[in-house]
Amino acid sequence: MNIAIRGLFGSGKTTLAGALATKFDLTHFSSSNLKEYADLGKPGYKEIKKCMGVGVPIPRDIWFNILKDSIHNLKNNGLVIDNVMSAEFVKQVGKVMDINKWIYLKIDEDIAKQRVLSRARNDLSDEFLKNRLERFHSNTEEFEKVLGNKLLTFDATLPISVLHKQVFEAVSIK
Repeated sequence: MNIAIRGLFGSGKTTLAGALATKFDLTHFSSSNLKEYADLGKPGYKEIKKCMGVGVPIPRDIWFNILKDSIHNLKNNGLVIDNVMSAEFVKQVGKVMDINKWIYLKIDEDIAKQRVLSRARNDLSDEFLKNRLERFHSNTEEFEKVLGNKLLTFDATLPISVLHKQVFEAVSIK
């Protein structure tokens, strides 16, 4: 089973992906974890550190090479990917693997900002958040158009236990 999750920062993507990985024995692949890959010092990984240092997107070719490595090294029941931003990503992933479930965690921008600003991070300037919001929204319409009825939408403001229960039920193989 392969699952991809999309949502604004602060919507709970990484928390949900970790819970899905544990419950269904999936490998968790996240752009939040790319720093770990960068620390390995492999070719292209220095570019990740550079991008993360200034809050710009990691080049797609590097991101997809890392994803392909993860796919080839799977040792369990599949993969859960969080932080899926664009329709282009959907198209590219479709070339290397089948995603069984596409999840969208929907959340109000103000709630998302509150959540993310409560984290102990020093790289979350107003401009950084504004750029992330613009990038997210610029891709939303095409993303939803590409996936259509394959996209499972959940209210990310629900208590975590309720949200996770709903998602677990939706992705369980019957």
